Amino acid sequence: MMCSKRLVPTLACLTVLPLSAMAAEGVQSTSGSALTPAPGPGKTMAWGGSGGLELDHLQGSLLIESIRQKDYNQGAAETNTSQMWMRAELGTSVEVGDDMEVRITLAYDAEGGDQSHVAGASNDRSGEIVLDDAYVVFERFFLPNADLWLGRQPVAWNLRTKPDGGFLWDSRANDPTVTSWDGARFYYNMDQLTFIGQFFIINESYEGRGAVVPPVNTGDESDDQSLYGLVIDWQPENESDNRVFFTVSWTHEEDVPMSVGTAGTAVASEIDTFYVGTEWNLTSGFDLYGEYARQDGSIDGGGDTSGSGYSGGIVWHAKTEDLRKAAFNIQYDSISGDSNGTTDNEYEALIDPFEGRRDLYIAEHERYGELAERVGDGGLDAWKIGAEYVFQTRQPVSLRLDVGRFTLNDAPAGVDDEFGVEYDFTMRYEYNSHTAFTMFYALFEVGNGYADLLAENEDVQLVGFSALMEY
Repeated sequence: MMCSKRLVPTLACLTVLPLSAMAAEGVQSTSGSALTPAPGPGKTMAWGGSGGLELDHLQGSLLIESIRQKDYNQGAAETNTSQMWMRAELGTSVEVGDDMEVRITLAYDAEGGDQSHVAGASNDRSGEIVLDDAYVVFERFFLPNADLWLGRQPVAWNLRTKPDGGFLWDSRANDPTVTSWDGARFYYNMDQLTFIGQFFIINESYEGRGAVVPPVNTGDESDDQSLYGLVIDWQPENESDNRVFFTVSWTHEEDVPMSVGTAGTAVASEIDTFYVGTEWNLTSGFDLYGEYARQDGSIDGGGDTSGSGYSGGIVWHAKTEDLRKAAFNIQYDSISGDSNGTTDNEYEALIDPFEGRRDLYIAEHERYGELAERVGDGGLDAWKIGAEYVFQTRQPVSLRLDVGRFTLNDAPAGVDDEFGVEYDFTMRYEYNSHTAFTMFYALFEVGNGYADLLAENEDVQLVGFSALMEY
């Protein structure tokens, strides 16, 4: 999930992704449906012309990053690793007539150095060129207010004020080389309501990273997970003062890979997920949001699933003359766990192999470690606070601090519930409107629960530098 596919984030984000990860990830536009594929290089192109065949726009990006990790894998002989990574994208759109557009993005992805969290292992990749996007937009498909998106396209179920990653599904999850999914979306707009029907095939063989890579379905079923559902999205008039957004969805998944403790993996034959999200943008400078998901399903070989999770937060944008570019936020997350695994035929942990939650570098971000994946079935609660200030110069410089405290909400017997505390420090320098440089440092203080689960007591550290160019 390291390609820059979205616009540079602003202080309007609630629990804002640290700025270095912003440079690496990019963000989604705050306009339109919450489920509109992410704009950015090779994603949303300018519209123009009419009739015939017309090359409408050309965009791209280049991201170069270097990181150093310390004590990520303390059970091995070597605990310090270094990595360098480069990703380049080039995308275009071709307008065919007045109501059809073809969008294509090529991506080059290369990496060198030690493999994250596997001490001594090589992660060198000479680089490969992949077809990252290839989809067609059919405007006014049978109906005046209907559009059909067909093909390989970026996908992220996220709130407008949480653009850094999807709460449950994100096509960039697990840091894949191909950051889009194959499928179709049908949009129908009715004033302030948008109805979205969708179907996707998720290729589990996409490259994944993190402390624990999501398992692959190796049973008799297909190795590809299917997903379809319906979304209803409501947004107010743009000129309203205090704006409220509301989204509900139902999604059905089949052949979902799932982790079950340390004993192995299983496959959920089907899962139904019900989701609701809401945002409230106030003119007083406060933004509030919340999202909740509940799952019900069945597991191959017997057993049921019933996981849940929620996240909520508030951000304050300072309005004073001296602090007009400052923001402060607080957020609370809770993802259900199940310390008994499937032994009682009822699995209560949230099954989310393609989640995109990444507010903090070490604990949550796949690119930089995602140590939260190492809890197994324990489930995590987290308090997060953040503060950011932008120095108003010709070339703006921003400083950001994020702190998160993680606890296990269903710890196994004999395991303390204190997982750890993380501190992230980020500085971002905007060289010009197309280029940004980011430096970051993160420290994860290991808690007693982390030590009990993994027999690792040393604090984890991360330092990095990234350069992002968009054109």
